[in-house]
Parts: sequence; structure tokens; C-alpha cells
Amino acid sequence: MYTQIGVLACVVQAQTYKVGDSSPQKPQDDSNQTSPSNKLGWGSNIQNARLARAAEQALKNGNYAAAVGYAQRAAEAAPNDPQLWFLLGYAARLDKKFQLATDSYEKGLRLHPSSLDGISGLA
Repeated sequence: MYTQIGVLACVVQAQTYKVGDSSPQKPQDDSNQTSPSNKLGWGSNIQNARLARAAEQALKNGNYAAAVGYAQRAAEAAPNDPQLWFLLGYAARLDKKFQLATDSYEKGLRLHPSSLDGISGLA
């Protein structure tokens, strides 16, 4: 028991992470920033992942309208993620929202033109 704790303590002490530069820096002036959405906030990736998972779960349950809602929120929150657009396209196609499906696949393909998910989904 004591050797396990000792080994664990050594492992924990061996890992160190440098968070920032130790040299003093002048604080940045954010007054010229036009939009707070220019920075990615903590939790936004987690929120998008949760929305995508919720959309996938809704698809598995056959609740296509809910899947469209979740996928649409995720894609709009991360507009540069082609996989989210493909997920929205797939959900919209199953929900018989064909124009939304087409538009979503096209947006995803503009971001990742060689994606098989996008090409096959649009076909």
C-alpha cells in the first residue's frame, strides 16, 4: 500500500506544466476589439461536442427534428467545422428538410472539399 502511494507521489511530482511565460508582460488593451466572439471561450468546444452528441443520440432515437436543432446550434457555433455541417445535412435530410440538407453539405464541402462524408451526403 505504502509503495503504491510513494510511486503515485513520484509520478505526480514528475509532471509539470508551464502555463505562461514567466517574463513580465504589459497587459493587452482590448478596447479596440469589435466583437467578443473573436476569441474562443472556455467550454465552447465542450458545448459543441455535447450538441453533436445530442444530435447523434436523437438520430439514433429517430427524433430527427431534435437532431436538426442540436446539429444546427453546433454548426452555427463552430462554422469552420465541416463535420458539424455534415451532421446537420444528414439530420436535415432524414427530417425531410432537403434545402437545409443541401445547404449544409455545401457549406461543409466548401471547408473540406475532398470529404467523402460531404460528397456522399450531397449525392
